[in-house]
Amino acid sequence: MPNLLWVLTGDAVSTVDRLIQYSILNNASDIHMDIQDERGYIKLRINGKLFYYGMTDHFLYLSMLGVIKSRAQMRIDIHDRGQDGSFVFFHKNKIFIRVSINPTVHGEAIVMRILNPNVNNFKTLDDLGMDDELITCIREYTDLE
Repeated sequence: MPNLLWVLTGDAVSTVDRLIQYSILNNASDIHMDIQDERGYIKLRINGKLFYYGMTDHFLYLSMLGVIKSRAQMRIDIHDRGQDGSFVFFHKNKIFIRVSINPTVHGEAIVMRILNPNVNNFKTLDDLGMDDELITCIREYTDLE
């Protein structure tokens, strides 16, 4: 397993807030959280790649799960089926967070999608990694540059 940045401790509310703030500052698009072997693992998707952010103990992970479910207006008593929700996080402006929680054999896994309206994630056709021939074809039949 790769080296982890942080071993997370403290109360669940401030830990979730710090995690989201760190993710926003580093332009992460997703936060992935799962639990294995009585430890919670947190990864961030930055520029399409997953990076380990940190690790928690079992109890902090469950507390963070409860905080996230509450904020996303999900049922905290449901553990055997998936749930989706969302909430707004304020960090200099409104940041929309979509939340998906799904059961696994080890516990519930969490994915939070960060939707920051102030970040332009649009790329040019050349940046998408397509074949030059395909790009030429697309440009011929559309108004895209």
